[in-house]
Amino acid sequence: MNNYEGKKLFYTVPELHQVLGGIVSKAYLYTMVKRGEIVTRRLGGKLVIPAAWVDKYIADMTALPEDAAGAQKGA
Repeated sequence: MNNYEGKKLFYTVPELHQVLGGIVSKAYLYTMVKRGEIVTRRLGGKLVIPAAWVDKYIADMTALPEDAAGAQKGA
């Protein structure tokens, strides 16, 4: 058994669109890909986004700014 069994390793742009709850349009995600704002790879000619990048992107986007995090701890 390897560490990747059952874990998604890559997403397509339409799958990323779904993961993000449709908040960001597919067209804008493709624009971000074109600008190099989204890390991509080609596997078998298919454009894919590493799941590790998606996980980090979501963590960064949902993290509270340091000021707000500190204010909440003291509340």
